[in-house]
This record gives sequence, C-alpha cells and structure tokens, in this order.
Amino acid sequence: MKGAFASCVLCCVLASKPLLAQESLSIEGRDPMMAQPDEPKAALEELIITGTREPVAKNLLGASVSVIDGARIEARQVPLLSDILRDVPGVSVSPTGPLGSQTQIRIRGAEGNQTLVLIDGIEATDPVGNFELDFADVLTTGIERIEVIKGAQSALYGSEAIGGVISILTKEPVEGFDMEALAEGGSFGTARLGTTFAGGTKRLGATVSVGYLNTDGVSASPSGDERDGYENLTLSAKIKAQPTDQLRLGLVLRRVSADSEFDQQDFATGQIVDADLDRSFDAFYGQADARLDLFDERWRQRVWAALTDTDSDNFTQSQFTNSFEGQRLKFGYQSSFALPSPMSPWRSSMKSWISNRSMPISMIHPIRIRKMIKARSSGKCAVMFGRGFISPLVCAMI
Repeated sequence: MKGAFASCVLCCVLASKPLLAQESLSIEGRDPMMAQPDEPKAALEELIITGTREPVAKNLLGASVSVIDGARIEARQVPLLSDILRDVPGVSVSPTGPLGSQTQIRIRGAEGNQTLVLIDGIEATDPVGNFELDFADVLTTGIERIEVIKGAQSALYGSEAIGGVISILTKEPVEGFDMEALAEGGSFGTARLGTTFAGGTKRLGATVSVGYLNTDGVSASPSGDERDGYENLTLSAKIKAQPTDQLRLGLVLRRVSADSEFDQQDFATGQIVDADLDRSFDAFYGQADARLDLFDERWRQRVWAALTDTDSDNFTQSQFTNSFEGQRLKFGYQSSFALPSPMSPWRSSMKSWISNRSMPISMIHPIRIRKMIKARSSGKCAVMFGRGFISPLVCAMI
C-alpha cells in the first residue's frame, strides 16, 4: 500500500514538472519593466543601437541596457521624461523643487555632467554652465523609445559618457497618416496639451510633434505663499527621404522654450525663502544626415552635421541679471563593414559592383589603419580595421 501511494505521488510530481519548467522559461530573461500582459511568447529579437553605434541584439551587448518603449511611456501618462526614468534601475532623479526646477539625472552614482544625453543622435547636454541637460525641460510628447546604457561608454562617446548614455528617440514617420492628441487639466492651474502627426510614402515621410505644459505651481518656500509657475513649449520635426534603395537622407529639428519661477536659499539658515526669480530657457537642436548602403547593406556609411544652441536668461524682480549662451556644432562620419561567413556571396557582390562601374580597381578608405589582413586566397582582397569598425580596402578579384 505504501509503495502504491509513493508511486502515485511520484507520478504526480513528474507530471507537474513540464508545467513548472514551462512557467520558468516564460519568466526567465524577461525585462519586468517592459513586459506586457498580452506579450507574445515568441517575440522578435530586440536591437540596441546606442551600445555600439550599430544595431546589435540586446543579449550580445556587454553593457547593462534598459529600454523603455512607447507603450510604457503611454501607459505612464506623465508629462516629464524624468518621471519615466525613475523606473530604471541604477538611475537616480534629483529635482530641486516643483515643476520647472533644475532636475539632474545620475547613473550609478556618477555626476549629472558625466551622463551623455542624445536626442535623435544629437548631443543635448548644455554646452555652457554645468555641461549637462536639465531634465526639467524635457517633455514626453513625441518620444517613442528610450535606451539607457549604464556604465562607462567613453570609448564610443567621449569623456561626457563616464556614467552612461541616455538616448531619446522620437516617433518615426509612417506610410499613410497617423495622428494622436491629448489634453489634460488639473489642480494648481495645470494644463497639458500634446499632439503628433506622422505620415508619408515609401520614399518620403515626416513626423511633427507639439507639446505644451503650463502650471501656476506651488511655493517651494515653507514660509511663503508666492507660487512658482512653469511653462514649456516643445516643437519637434523629423523628415526622412529615400531617393534610392541605397541612399537615405534625414533631418531632425527640435525647439524648446521654457519659463520657470523659483525661490532662493538663505545660506545663513539653509531654508528656502520666497523670491521673485525667473529663468527663461531657449534651445534649438538640429541634425542633417545621409546614409549610403553598399554591397547588400554590408558596407554602411553615414555622414552628419549636428547643432546644439542654448540661451538661458535669469531675472530678479523682472530685471535682467545674467545670461548664458552656448553653441555646439559637430560633424561626423561613420563607416561599418560586415564580413559575412562564408565569403563567396560578398566576393561575387563586389565583383559585380566593380564590373558595372568604370573606376580604378584600387580603393582606399580614409580611416586610421591599425591592422591589415589577407582574405581568402581565391580573391586578392585586403581589409583594414578602423576605430571599432571594419572598412574595405581592396582590390582586384580573380
């Protein structure tokens, strides 16, 4: 009798194991921040661009990455991007007061000016002052995706990325027409408006977003009743064109105009006291880029020019006090080449490309040469390595 009972229990346990295993597999490896109740079990592989400057599968990156998609942003329904970033592990948000007050973002304990912030690839950190982006002026309207790379990324982005990189991507153009709009109102005279238009064809598309936030605010001083208001108007546009299958052109424009009122700190007592202080902030971000794909998109080249222009004016009792103006203009070129395995499809593709064009057989790319290697003996071909990317040097095919 004992043997039969033990056999029955053993059968029940064995029968339940596949169910437990399936449950474990369905939970393992999922990002709880991004999980949705109706998320399909077999999802497409997620690609990250910020970690290597090229699309790479998230599970192949050596860095810690958190991704916030449009569905998550829409579900939160918050006006400021800083409130979204509070959900990211390893990221701390430090506002100094009510809406409109300076807000810093720190990654893994690094300072705010050690976190590089990109908006559609444009360096958005202030060129003057503390050399960091004040997240009090970044609205969520028109934002589709956020990639947060935690840990030093100076090899790819320079010394401003010691703590990490935050990449903010706005909505992409779509074929046809798409529109979304919102309007909110609340206490303290708070109002929020936002709308996004997207449309186009297969070869040409554009997206335009308008975000507005206004509040009478509250007093940051515990002993006063003078309210500190805030107003923000953000306009953004993205245009993309594809004249040919190999050539893609892009233009990004963004304008931020914000006015905030704030109190001052009494350094004798350390308390916040009422004061009639105002800040007017205007920023313009722009970027034009072109991308050329050759050899079945194995050789990708991109050139761009980006501008960041900021102007911050301070007032005391409506009297001008000081001003900070800064401008950053950058030009960039990036070339990446993917070596397939086996080499034969790539070789035949290059041979066809050379035979259809009257050009010298030798071609060299102006990137720093670190090392040269010979390809397979069936083709006289050499490859050179540049700064983290592989570019073709060659020549003739037999």
